[in-house]
Amino acid sequence: MIIKYHRERAKVISVDNSDVHQHLIIRTGNQELSVKILGGHNKGQKTKATNRLQGKVEFDEFYTKGDIILLEFTAQNDIIHSAFARGRYRIRIEVTLAISVSLLLNLIGGWTGFKALLSFLFTALMLWKVMFPRFLKGEDPIIIALMIMTLITGSICFLVGGLNKKGLVAFSGAFLGLLITCFPAQFFHKGFQIHGAGRPVAEMLLYSGFF
Repeated sequence: MIIKYHRERAKVISVDNSDVHQHLIIRTGNQELSVKILGGHNKGQKTKATNRLQGKVEFDEFYTKGDIILLEFTAQNDIIHSAFARGRYRIRIEVTLAISVSLLLNLIGGWTGFKALLSFLFTALMLWKVMFPRFLKGEDPIIIALMIMTLITGSICFLVGGLNKKGLVAFSGAFLGLLITCFPAQFFHKGFQIHGAGRPVAEMLLYSGFF
């Protein structure tokens, strides 16, 4: 049987910190939560959820009564089997911020601001739908990054600057900068023997099968 995970908004009703261990500013252990699901097929249901604290400030979140969180859980026949807190629910405020910035950009920048907004959207889509998936498939990251960044740079320079001499000069300068950065990386990375997994989330990708 395939286990299906659901993700919905939930409100923290109460917290149990008896299994949380405090070491100065670092917390480890499990914070047990009682939550009420606020959306989806299981809306209105109450359940227990676990907030696992790894002792890493950049990842851990500590919840209190009344917090709205993103809940990941498995359910079968309306019975929730396991649930975990995956962070505070920020999507609505993120959407509000994005709309506000877009409106201000168009209001202040006019047609140029609109073209800048298009370039932002194009950049986000290229990174999300093209570059990151190709990285995870194991394709050459330097070549892929050079190609994608060239397309992104071109879209920004020519959308904002226009198809003219000014846009061409801006694109040429930025493209040469990319080449100067990529060539040493391509030819010297084997000699330095740097694997690139130096970020905190690298282990998570490796354990997920991306290597």
